[in-house]
Amino acid sequence: MTKLSDLGATDFCDLFDKHNRSENFTEDARHELFDYYKQFGPDCEIDIVGICCDWGEYTVETLNDYFGKFDAPEVENPSLDDWTEHLSRNYSVIAVDDDSILVSS
Repeated sequence: MTKLSDLGATDFCDLFDKHNRSENFTEDARHELFDYYKQFGPDCEIDIVGICCDWGEYTVETLNDYFGKFDAPEVENPSLDDWTEHLSRNYSVIAVDDDSILVSS
């Protein structure tokens, strides 16, 4: 494993490609994950496969498909903000951009 102190943001993002995990996250999501892991300090060890197991990147469409019906009857067509608020009750959620969020497992 690699220590975070040995990586810049670009190096961190490139690790996904080196571990054949390019499809797991968009480039923007990888940068958000780098920022997230920085909070644990420079000695934080980075396990790309573990990160891919712990996090998923979702759009409104994939959230609806993956999590099924939104369990708030007053919300007929949940937005990304609705999903973020709902999921953050039980999961760590990181906003990536206007189209996707990261959700911990």
